[in-house]
Amino acid sequence: MDHQQEISVLNDLLHITNDRKEGFEKVEGKVWEMYPDVKDEYEHMISQSKIMKNELINLITEKQGTPEDSTSMAGAVHRT
Repeated sequence: MDHQQEISVLNDLLHITNDRKEGFEKVEGKVWEMYPDVKDEYEHMISQSKIMKNELINLITEKQGTPEDSTSMAGAVHRT
Protein backbone atom coordinates (compact mmCIF):
# COMPACT_ATOMS: atom_id res chain seq x y z
CA MET A 1 0.00 0.00 0.00
CA ASP A 2 1.46 3.35 -0.94
CA HIS A 3 1.53 6.49 1.17
CA GLN A 4 -1.56 8.11 -0.36
CA GLN A 5 -3.57 4.90 0.01
CA GLU A 6 -2.68 4.77 3.71
CA ILE A 7 -3.89 8.33 4.21
CA SER A 8 -7.06 7.55 2.25
CA VAL A 9 -7.81 4.49 4.41
CA LEU A 10 -7.17 6.47 7.58
CA ASN A 11 -9.52 9.21 6.35
CA ASP A 12 -12.16 6.56 5.61
CA LEU A 13 -11.81 5.32 9.19
CA LEU A 14 -12.10 8.92 10.41
CA HIS A 15 -15.35 9.33 8.45
CA ILE A 16 -16.69 6.10 9.99
CA THR A 17 -15.72 7.26 13.47
CA ASN A 18 -17.44 10.59 12.89
CA ASP A 19 -20.52 8.74 11.61
CA ARG A 20 -20.51 6.70 14.80
CA LYS A 21 -20.31 9.81 17.00
CA GLU A 22 -23.04 11.54 15.02
CA GLY A 23 -25.29 8.49 15.32
CA PHE A 24 -24.77 8.33 19.07
CA GLU A 25 -25.57 12.01 19.44
CA LYS A 26 -28.76 11.60 17.43
CA VAL A 27 -30.22 9.12 19.92
CA GLU A 28 -28.91 10.83 23.05
CA GLY A 29 -31.69 11.64 25.47
CA LYS A 30 -34.29 9.58 23.60
CA VAL A 31 -33.06 6.25 24.92
CA TRP A 32 -32.63 7.02 28.61
CA GLU A 33 -36.33 7.08 29.43
CA MET A 34 -36.90 3.55 28.14
CA TYR A 35 -33.45 2.02 28.72
CA PRO A 36 -31.66 3.81 31.58
CA ASP A 37 -29.36 0.83 32.15
CA VAL A 38 -27.50 1.39 28.84
CA LYS A 39 -26.35 4.92 29.66
CA ASP A 40 -22.97 3.83 31.11
CA GLU A 41 -22.17 1.71 28.04
CA TYR A 42 -23.28 4.56 25.77
CA GLU A 43 -20.96 7.01 27.51
CA HIS A 44 -18.12 4.50 27.25
CA MET A 45 -18.67 4.17 23.48
CA ILE A 46 -18.76 7.97 23.06
CA SER A 47 -15.49 8.22 24.96
CA GLN A 48 -13.91 5.51 22.78
CA SER A 49 -15.08 7.32 19.63
CA LYS A 50 -13.45 10.58 20.75
CA ILE A 51 -10.18 8.79 21.49
CA MET A 52 -10.25 6.99 18.12
CA LYS A 53 -10.98 10.26 16.32
CA ASN A 54 -8.00 11.99 17.93
CA GLU A 55 -5.70 9.03 17.22
CA LEU A 56 -6.75 8.90 13.56
CA ILE A 57 -6.23 12.64 13.12
CA ASN A 58 -2.77 12.31 14.69
CA LEU A 59 -1.86 9.39 12.40
CA ILE A 60 -3.01 11.25 9.29
CA THR A 61 -1.08 14.36 10.33
CA GLU A 62 2.06 12.32 11.09
CA LYS A 63 1.90 10.96 7.55
CA GLN A 64 1.69 14.55 6.22
CA GLY A 65 -1.92 14.04 5.18
CA THR A 66 -4.90 16.32 5.66
CA PRO A 67 -7.56 14.92 8.01
CA GLU A 68 -11.02 14.94 6.44
CA ASP A 69 -12.85 15.58 9.69
CA SER A 70 -16.44 15.10 8.53
CA THR A 71 -19.05 12.39 8.27
CA SER A 72 -19.60 10.24 5.19
CA MET A 73 -22.46 10.45 2.70
CA ALA A 74 -23.34 6.82 3.45
CA GLY A 75 -23.48 7.61 7.18
CA ALA A 76 -25.76 10.59 6.57
CA VAL A 77 -28.14 8.43 4.54
CA HIS A 78 -28.09 5.74 7.22
CA ARG A 79 -28.90 8.23 10.00
CA THR A 80 -31.80 9.60 7.98
